[in-house]
Amino acid sequence: MSGDRATDQALSKALTEKILDIQREKEWTWKHLCEQIGGMAPVMMTGALLGNHKLTKPQAAAAAKLFGLSKTEQAMLNVVPNRGAGATMPP
Repeated sequence: MSGDRATDQALSKALTEKILDIQREKEWTWKHLCEQIGGMAPVMMTGALLGNHKLTKPQAAAAAKLFGLSKTEQAMLNVVPNRGAGATMPP
């Protein structure tokens, strides 16, 4: 990650979109992805692939292989996300 919050958020969003695009293109179910990557409850795996949780290093490596991700993208899957980033708080 770059260290710049706005840039990191943009990169994370782009990675989530890439994962979703590949998932749709290959018609993979969330269940299939959980079986292939392993080690986590389906709801947590789905959240992690959507950028809301982190994967362990072995899980990130499995996901990277499955989705054809770069080393940088693989590393991003192992970073604790900045949840709620960009959300507007009420006054």
